[in-house]
Amino acid sequence: LIHALSKATIKLFPSLLSIFLGELLLAHIFLILGKERLSIEFFAYVILEAISLWFSGKLSDVWSRRKVLLLIHFSTLVTLILSYFLRNNLKRPVLLLLASGILFNPGPAARAILIDNFKSTIIKTANSFYSKLHLTETRLIGVSWIVQYLPWIFAPVFVLLSKYQRLFLIIGLLLFSIPLLYYQLSDLLENSVLSKHR
Repeated sequence: LIHALSKATIKLFPSLLSIFLGELLLAHIFLILGKERLSIEFFAYVILEAISLWFSGKLSDVWSRRKVLLLIHFSTLVTLILSYFLRNNLKRPVLLLLASGILFNPGPAARAILIDNFKSTIIKTANSFYSKLHLTETRLIGVSWIVQYLPWIFAPVFVLLSKYQRLFLIIGLLLFSIPLLYYQLSDLLENSVLSKHR
């Protein structure tokens, strides 16, 4: 059971980390904006984020889920770094922060990779480590939603950090996740496209 759990963790961790980071950034933005601006900027952000979710999901279906994840991780990292270094030179540095949140929508691509890899493993492996964990496709989606809401569950701890400590935490996790996605994440859609061009 421990061996199956370790194999499943290695397989699922890159995608689940992306989902966790997306919600962690949302929690950070929620805390940054403050109560006095929630009615305007935060809800405008949520609407734009919902729209960008559709675009990122569509792009991941036609291009590559792994490449989409890498693109949004890298663009978000750059935007967050700019929001820190230009914090004293911009009238509204929060706009860069909002832009980073709108850019960073890993949910559709990360969940698609979870399901693709899950189905592939079940087909290729008669005695799959997923079956040993009694993990089905529906339960896997449930796990991804639990991971997504972890930042809100630990919000009392998160709120104790200053806004710059939270920002550096997110930047550090992004720096960790980018090479992890590049080297460890398997994308069946990307592999099938490459095989067709060989």
